[in-house]
Amino acid sequence: MKADIYLAFYDNTTGLGWFRSTLIKLLTRSKVNHVALIFDLPFASLTPMVLDGERCRLLTTYILEKKGAVLIYKKYMGSYDTCIEEVKKVTETHKVSTWYKLIFWFFFGKFIKYKPHHCGTLAVDWLNSNLGYKLQNRNIPSLLLEEVQHDHSNDWR
Repeated sequence: MKADIYLAFYDNTTGLGWFRSTLIKLLTRSKVNHVALIFDLPFASLTPMVLDGERCRLLTTYILEKKGAVLIYKKYMGSYDTCIEEVKKVTETHKVSTWYKLIFWFFFGKFIKYKPHHCGTLAVDWLNSNLGYKLQNRNIPSLLLEEVQHDHSNDWR
């Protein structure tokens, strides 16, 4: 079945907790602290939710917003022929790094080519491999938002 694919940016302060969300806001100077890849199927809008240091979980966007995530920006990225089993497989196969590994990457890891795994990497890697995008900013949600918002004739596609 066809699924519309969206890339959504959230302020997920409630889900991350005060300390981590404040740290992200200070380091990135943005309130965007979560990226969601949304599979809009006829029966539900599903998103693989990356939780710190745990495995991904499959949530609906309704539950994500009910838990306190505030939608900041949402962009239609295309449609893809998929089923719920494939979406579940995306959720089950994505590795997740802990928050302190992300802090390490922010200050040191990017210079030694360390690659953390979080919500942005899941979304960008899936879009690049399945829909043919060439998105670059996979580690900082606010930079990915700028890249997606400033669509200069799809120069990232």
